[in-house]
Amino acid sequence: METVVLSSSSKNNMKLLTDLARKIGITVKYLTDEEKEDIGMANAIRKGAPENT
Repeated sequence: METVVLSSSSKNNMKLLTDLARKIGITVKYLTDEEKEDIGMANAIRKGAPENT
């Protein structure tokens, strides 16, 4: 399974992309603000962690 996160300031473009994804059988999930914060925090922790941990 592959995962892609897309971000756009255009609601119309995002709708076009998600409609196309659904049409070709790709699951679409919009992230909540809390989920986006969790991902950002995990990335910050990962960047701050020492190598080989």
